Amino acid sequence: MHLVTSEHEDQCNREASERERSKITKEEKVLTIEIYLTDNGGTVFSYEIPDDPTKAREHAAAIIARGYRHNDGEGVFIAYPPHRIEKVKVVGGKIPTGYPGKVRGT
Repeated sequence: MHLVTSEHEDQCNREASERERSKITKEEKVLTIEIYLTDNGGTVFSYEIPDDPTKAREHAAAIIARGYRHNDGEGVFIAYPPHRIEKVKVVGGKIPTGYPGKVRGT
């Protein structure tokens, strides 16, 4: 027996699948990578990645070692060399460590 579906049924199935995917994406936890540049304007770029501590460490290490490449998705691509990176922050989740740092002022 061969099942034949109409174009309308196919379209409805695609839309339902898309709704399910967007629901999962919206509920997915993310970490935000923030890149602070050493300029007088206080420029901070940011983007989100899935909530994965290992990936967060990899992103931060790569930015510090190789610089940051900004692409706005609309035709602008800018590369910032490592010496222009002041700091990289990961925000929005816990990054487990066996050696938690302590901060104090003098």
